[in-house]
Amino acid sequence: MSLPSLPSPPLGVRYALTVPQSVLFADLSLRGSRQQAFEEVFGTAFELDYIVIDDGAMSWDFTGDDGFSRALFGDTDATRCVRRFVAAMGATARAVEKASWLLSSSDTRRAGSVEDMLFDLREYWGAYERHMTSLFTFWNVEELLSEALTRMLKETDLQAEIDSGLDRFLIPSETNYFALERRSLERVAARFGGGDKEGEAFKAALQRHVSDFGFLLAPFNLGKPPSVESLSERLEEIPGGAAAITLIDGRTDLLSDIPEPVRELGLLAQEFTFWKTERLDVMSLADSRVAHLYSSAAEALSLDTNQLFAMRREEIDASLAKGAPTVSEEVLAERLSGFCLLLHGGEIDFFEPSRKPADSEVEAATSTPGTIRGTAASRGIVSGRVRRIMDLSEASLLEPGEILVTTMTRPEMGVALDRAAAFVTDEGGRMAHAAIIAREMGKPCVIGTGEATRVLRDGMSVTVDGDNGVVTVNDGAVA
Repeated sequence: MSLPSLPSPPLGVRYALTVPQSVLFADLSLRGSRQQAFEEVFGTAFELDYIVIDDGAMSWDFTGDDGFSRALFGDTDATRCVRRFVAAMGATARAVEKASWLLSSSDTRRAGSVEDMLFDLREYWGAYERHMTSLFTFWNVEELLSEALTRMLKETDLQAEIDSGLDRFLIPSETNYFALERRSLERVAARFGGGDKEGEAFKAALQRHVSDFGFLLAPFNLGKPPSVESLSERLEEIPGGAAAITLIDGRTDLLSDIPEPVRELGLLAQEFTFWKTERLDVMSLADSRVAHLYSSAAEALSLDTNQLFAMRREEIDASLAKGAPTVSEEVLAERLSGFCLLLHGGEIDFFEPSRKPADSEVEAATSTPGTIRGTAASRGIVSGRVRRIMDLSEASLLEPGEILVTTMTRPEMGVALDRAAAFVTDEGGRMAHAAIIAREMGKPCVIGTGEATRVLRDGMSVTVDGDNGVVTVNDGAVA
């Protein structure tokens, strides 16, 4: 199948991150970035003009300037904009959760009825798309919030809060799923720390953990939840056992000593930080609840679920209405090996995907750099050897005590996050997933370097300075 080449992006569009995802998830993401979805959620004619998802690499314009604020919110006051955005995001997330819960209990009613199956899918997709209005705009609002908070702190002579990396303002307002998962694992570790780890009780406890939290490690209709065996290995690898599992409960600091209106914006920043991970985890949880609905749809079309997820929403809809796939197996196979979807001018279509360069073809530095600079996201200084993780399949290669270097982190990197002594990323700000999780785990983190994965190579000895946002390449071996 011949596809057109991707057109050049407009000025302002930049690469943001790479996340493995299905065609269906990418399509729903882009559909939720069109004007119709924003009208339903925000009551505004806003639309993201250009978003490309190319082999998982996503690029769009995520500036947070007055033009964006006025277009989406009809306002340029940062506090009012963030408050409105957070309220809408929370409402759409709850709608997705409710829809998935209701649909997960309707399998008996739906059995054998393609009409009921289509009705349920359309209901779910509608809620999902409305929640997608926050997927890309979240970054614009994050930039808007960070700049406004920093400016207000300077104006009120609170430079010390800026120097500390805005730590107090970036505590999640509620306990997120990541912390809940670690608390569950902590209970298992504490209960069986000195007991029989081959017995049925231990296996049953781990199986309950998989049932409760497996969705965190297999998001967006991709991958499989962890096995009991892999969880058992993960527990064995945590240095210090259960006592070493670091947790942060939601909102431990109400900023009572911060004057208004900075305090109001600061509390909103804590709520915003909570939604940084929660908004995505809600979608993964919802997808896990309706997995049987997708399996039923695939079975009705004589496809496996991976083939189903290689279709766009309207293709699945049309196929179920027809009673047979409207996309050939050859095309589905091509998409499973790589695809490129573009939203531009309100239209979504496929383009020729870029070929991912082999690791040996990635541009390397001509000489070993002395330092790489980024944003200080989590305090602490630690030395270790570099382990570049460019694909989720590589996460298990990271050895305890190594430095995780990646474009961005995701919850499904659980093994690598536990083992790593520190995180270094190409992308992200102080509210990025890597920053939030590093602070919760008490590990140094430098984010937004822009070049760490290009410059650093496996086995390099580096020192990560999370206090100052600097990664130094060491001459000698790690102590």
